[in-house]
Amino acid sequence: MGYRLADNTGDTLAVPQLVLTHLCQTDGDTIRAALYILQTRDTDPRTMARALALPSIEAAKRALQYWAGAGLLVNERGSGHPGLRSGEGRLCWHFLGSQRSGSC
Repeated sequence: MGYRLADNTGDTLAVPQLVLTHLCQTDGDTIRAALYILQTRDTDPRTMARALALPSIEAAKRALQYWAGAGLLVNERGSGHPGLRSGEGRLCWHFLGSQRSGSC
């Protein structure tokens, strides 16, 4: 017996091809982080770690850094480096493309 995709009766989430191309290149927590960001637009590492039950805030920061390096996110502060430094406040991240403008 085969399977087919069930009819979608709820909300949908557009997932950029960029995320799909990284399915085999990264771990499940990093993929879940991308889906969470796309759904909520929340890029605060503390709330992301809590919402996704990640092992630490550092794991959320690593996911943000990964997706910034992959081109899904950009650092609004324009430092040229996508990483979060310890002790800094929350950085504002925005998606590439049509959602580029706006405030955190």
